[in-house]
Amino acid sequence: MHTSPTSDLAWMFSPLVNIFLHPYIMVADVTVSGLNILSTYKGSPEATATLSGTSMASPHTAGLMAYLLSIYPSPQFNPKFDEKYNVISLQDQHSFDAYSVLRDSLPSWISYYMPSPRLLEALTAPIPGKTLTPLQLKKAIAVLASQGILSDLPEDTVNLLIFNNATA
Repeated sequence: MHTSPTSDLAWMFSPLVNIFLHPYIMVADVTVSGLNILSTYKGSPEATATLSGTSMASPHTAGLMAYLLSIYPSPQFNPKFDEKYNVISLQDQHSFDAYSVLRDSLPSWISYYMPSPRLLEALTAPIPGKTLTPLQLKKAIAVLASQGILSDLPEDTVNLLIFNNATA
């Protein structure tokens, strides 16, 4: 992870600086917004501050990981991997939801008393046999990231900006 290089200030906080100084350090997999972030702050319950750096990008990344783990497995996020842990798909593939079709086709006075499709989905959601590994979660986040939207990046720098609303 490195912060988005929208100005020279971003490079002060970026682990990519170390790549140029120490070429054996690992390259970042994704970019995270970390410049001029409005955040809560100390001093009072209403205090805010505009801050920059990995201390702003890291909570965004941790929050995305926590969110994805909280909805795993679900129709919106149930990644499948091949034997090399490459992402094959991120969502369950359903041809159609028979319950929703049936409920929508009934008169409204009947469907009003039926459980919502979301409740039925929650009650029948798969229970994971095991959780995602850190490597699987990292690969899923890279697939969910917005590609190619950053400019002025050094050559051979990954152009994947993590996105925290990809499953909505």
